[in-house]
Amino acid sequence: MSILEDLKRLHIELLYSRLACALSKKQVSLEWCDLEDYRGLTFKRDGVVVIQVSEDLEQDQEFHTILHEVAHAKLHASGLAEENAFASLPENVSDPFPQWYLEKRKQAHEKREHEARHQADQWLEMAGDGSIKDRVIRL
Repeated sequence: MSILEDLKRLHIELLYSRLACALSKKQVSLEWCDLEDYRGLTFKRDGVVVIQVSEDLEQDQEFHTILHEVAHAKLHASGLAEENAFASLPENVSDPFPQWYLEKRKQAHEKREHEARHQADQWLEMAGDGSIKDRVIRL
């Protein structure tokens, strides 16, 4: 990557960071990393909302993913897990939770995903078409 491309990327990341804070009305930290099986994740780290975005996404996928994860931050911040929430579980316990609990968690997760998808779709419609900069400015 050239220096100019690096600067353009940093500018886009700054726009995304400002957008995340403005739309969610919360302090949000954005990070790009290798997420393997996910496009994005939202959780808390020391009480601050953290959104991790896969570094391997195309521009439109990245925009949509960020809006979806920001929707989680806006709608579900009080219920977000801390990054290390399950780190203290004993290693020899393969399934520490009863089935009824897992089913209830799955239903709650599906509801949160639906709500975040709906909010992100509303923002996508408002953003319209064009460059990422133009779309972010419209929001």
